[in-house]
Amino acid sequence: MKDNLTVVGKSNIHGQGLFAKVDIPEGVKIIEYTGERVTKEEAARRERLYLELSHTNPDIGSSYVFELPDENYDIDGFHSGDAKFINHSCNPNAEYIYEGENRIWVTSIKYISRGEEITMNYGIWIDDQDFDFRNYPCKCGSANCVGFMVRKEDWDKLEKIVNKSN
Repeated sequence: MKDNLTVVGKSNIHGQGLFAKVDIPEGVKIIEYTGERVTKEEAARRERLYLELSHTNPDIGSSYVFELPDENYDIDGFHSGDAKFINHSCNPNAEYIYEGENRIWVTSIKYISRGEEITMNYGIWIDDQDFDFRNYPCKCGSANCVGFMVRKEDWDKLEKIVNKSN
């Protein structure tokens, strides 16, 4: 089924973004995050590659791999679907929900107006050993922006780290 809720367009956050074609009420499944199912090891390799590419090509994002609750696999959306264009925000209007172990849906967590960019908190953990959160600066520009694509549960920890380094 063709997506009737979203359209890709130029983003003020980063490169391209995903925008609401119509008003979207809270609690609506907006779009499925699709892509190639890859092993966790391959996913980590690709994340490093995308991060490197993002330094030389500003139109390429630094993250396209979505972790699955499955112990062995993740989804790499780099070559698939429009959900990959959803940018990070510290004040998101959508979140992901798992449907089983292999499907991910982006769902509105508040009313989204027609033309508004659809955003999610990417949820990078500060203590993630594979990815240093410092490699993922946030450009959302929201009033509560913490400067990195860090999950909200780690914001207090982030503040202590930032204050300690200043």
